Amino acid sequence: RRRGTLLVALAATLLLSTSVCWRCFDQMTPQRPQPELYGTRKLSSVDSVWQDCELSPASYSETPIRPVLLASYPGSGSQMTRNLMSQMTGLHTESIWSAGTHDRVVAIKTHYPFSGEDEHLELLENRQFDRAILVMRSPLHTIPSFFNQIYEKRHGLPSHTQRGTEEEWIKFRDNPQWGFEHNVNQYELMITHWMEQFSLRNRLLIVTYETLVNEKSGPTQSMRIAEWLQRTEGVEAMNEQFIPCIWDKVVRSRGRLSEAEADGVLTVK
Repeated sequence: RRRGTLLVALAATLLLSTSVCWRCFDQMTPQRPQPELYGTRKLSSVDSVWQDCELSPASYSETPIRPVLLASYPGSGSQMTRNLMSQMTGLHTESIWSAGTHDRVVAIKTHYPFSGEDEHLELLENRQFDRAILVMRSPLHTIPSFFNQIYEKRHGLPSHTQRGTEEEWIKFRDNPQWGFEHNVNQYELMITHWMEQFSLRNRLLIVTYETLVNEKSGPTQSMRIAEWLQRTEGVEAMNEQFIPCIWDKVVRSRGRLSEAEADGVLTVK
């Protein structure tokens, strides 16, 4: 228990430091991302990263592959991250409950342990996963976002289109069984689980929602994800010089994409 609390404290420190830098970025004039190194792979020059691009539907792999797990708490931006992965690899992603095509997609979404033991059994029975990506978002924003998803489903509204009313939020927040305090405890359980299950550095990539949506750090965070996915045999990420354009369309412009674009892959004009 103490170990889990320590891990969550470290994660919270990371998120806090990220949010402080984010406020600093808000006070600065937006600039293009500078070239950086990931291992021996050099990112493209800033003169070419803002190419125009358009999106087209993703596909399933023609040969079997071993997808990575995409773990997150509900409300942490998993759908946005899945869209980004499809854009950068040309391959679909799926939920753990999708039937029959798990070995043809680049990533499989899971909210375990929040989602319960049935999903855990499904994870164990389907395959032995080698690697995972953990998307973390400050619980101060994750839990209200999760509440908004519940509100939309309850009222038959399209996903990610409307916030819940203040009255319903207060009822949700103060509920002793599944309210805010319960979700904070579940959030701690989730972070602890994934950090312990994939504790080796080469098995777990941690990405924060805050850095992924930030104009300064988002493109390079996307490149980290693309490089991680490309380690899977049979997965080839797009030329990294176009990833900032993909990030701009999928992340910064999210909410303005059609359904086809939302699950698409980059096509250079």
